[in-house]
Amino acid sequence: MSVFSVAATAYTFFVTLLARGPATAMTLGIGFVASRFFAWQLLQTALWSVAWGFAALSSVI
Repeated sequence: MSVFSVAATAYTFFVTLLARGPATAMTLGIGFVASRFFAWQLLQTALWSVAWGFAALSSVI
């Protein structure tokens, strides 16, 4: 569940930055979640902090 929340909040953040490129934002969000940095630590405690960080960045921008 936390992997999907990271993907959703990353997508929301990238859509906020790239308003005219939702396909690019989707690709960046999926690529961010599928990166090796998160692949080795699929723990909920590690992923929720990233999800909340993207949510905070999206709300500020």
